[in-house]
Amino acid sequence: MKTDAPTFFSTILQAGVIAHQLHLSATSYADHKALEKLYEGIPDHTDTLIESWQGTNRLIKTYPTPDELPAESPRDFVGGLAGYIEENRAAVGDESQLQNIVDELAGLVDQTLYRLKYLS
Repeated sequence: MKTDAPTFFSTILQAGVIAHQLHLSATSYADHKALEKLYEGIPDHTDTLIESWQGTNRLIKTYPTPDELPAESPRDFVGGLAGYIEENRAAVGDESQLQNIVDELAGLVDQTLYRLKYLS
């Protein structure tokens, strides 16, 4: 299901909280560190994305309840987040500067997925 920009932003912001929670409950040091990089990076990328989007579109005065992301395991969560971003990236529009920020966010997620898959 495709989404709009405010819902996309809410979901990514919530993903930062979920990543932090998974980081705190990780039983593997590798998972703990991989998730740390993710939860530290999501807020900065998302803040830049939202401010840039608002600069080219409109001010978002309220944020909807975010879409659900799987959080059963770190790998499921990060894989689901990667899929969500890819499926819904068009919600921010096609301006290259906005898609570049989404690319950076997707890169962070992909790097985390690599760390969870191969460095655990």
